[in-house]
Amino acid sequence: LSLHKSNPPGQTFRFQVIDQTAMAAPVLKKLLSVADGNALPKTVAEACRLARSGEPGPVAIDLSAQMLSDTMEMKEISLPSAAPSSPQVDPARLEQLAQRLRTARRPLLLLGMGAMEAGQAIRQLAERMLCPVMTTCSGRGSIPEDDPLVVCPDFGMRDIELVNELVSQADLVLALGCKFTHNGSAGFRLRIPEEKLIHIDASAAVLNANYPASLAIEADIPALFTESAVHDLLQAEFAGEWTHDELAAWRRKILDTLPPSMTELPRLTDLAKLTLPDFFSRFRSILPRDAIIVTDSGFHQMLTRTFLPINAPRGIITPADFQAMDFGIPAAIGAALAAPRRRVVAVVGDGSMAMSAMELRTAVRERIPLTVIVLNDSSLGLIRRLQIEYYG
Repeated sequence: LSLHKSNPPGQTFRFQVIDQTAMAAPVLKKLLSVADGNALPKTVAEACRLARSGEPGPVAIDLSAQMLSDTMEMKEISLPSAAPSSPQVDPARLEQLAQRLRTARRPLLLLGMGAMEAGQAIRQLAERMLCPVMTTCSGRGSIPEDDPLVVCPDFGMRDIELVNELVSQADLVLALGCKFTHNGSAGFRLRIPEEKLIHIDASAAVLNANYPASLAIEADIPALFTESAVHDLLQAEFAGEWTHDELAAWRRKILDTLPPSMTELPRLTDLAKLTLPDFFSRFRSILPRDAIIVTDSGFHQMLTRTFLPINAPRGIITPADFQAMDFGIPAAIGAALAAPRRRVVAVVGDGSMAMSAMELRTAVRERIPLTVIVLNDSSLGLIRRLQIEYYG
């Protein structure tokens, strides 16, 4: 929730006055305006409701300059319940969903951020259907990645042709809480035919936006799994034909095959006998199971996402869609404050460290326990690799 002062009326070209509304609009879920201080409590409550309903997102309140100079009697602000609201789902659509899942021969689950709080129920469904599970980067940890059903964690960091081969063998793809953005679809290279796709998301805006679905349902995923029809589905008999051996073979094949961008890995000069996969394996072995890993934007993020398993909900945080540098250390501080009982580690590159190192002063001042790992290649590694790829 952001509060800012609106531009005063009158002269143009004022000192440091710009159209904040226009600048903020592309990243806001909603912009509200308040000219009368008496309306402020109600507007703040409405902003909080909007920020948490459907797909959570930032809301800004534009405060008039005159109002900020007035004296007013403030009333207590009645905030909405912490639980986000969930749209009502048509029972007929739920029955259609249940029928298609029961009769699917080779179903596949694709989990995004919206599935994060329903991992246990989704795991039960996947086990009952005996089907492979894929995740986006933001959906990682909803089901622990050492679970044999998680055949393809973070498919954007895998060989996309191999991923598409797996999808081609499925006769139904159930996407739960996936936005299908550029980064959430491997640059739109993920191929899911419309007739196979069932898409469920809390935001109506993302349904059929980039990937048309034969069945699209607006629903909060955790709330959906409390519906009686879905609860009954977890006890149903399924027609699935996947075998444990097939899933194990696909898991090995996908995890053991590096994408073309990872075929030439840098060496660790300080640990000459340790490869990058070995480093991340040992790193994982000393981390608590519920540790939170935060990355910045860059090649270090790609390495971390490729080689580090995530075994707890919200176990990895990245600047997923915008991929802005200077994110890692501030976000890690925020994660440590939000989850004080979980170990937080920031993995950053030397470029992002140069941009955000001063934020460590905040961590020290506030006594925030934080571990920072810097992968230093003396360059903006991802940009450098792209330059070599494009220009030689």
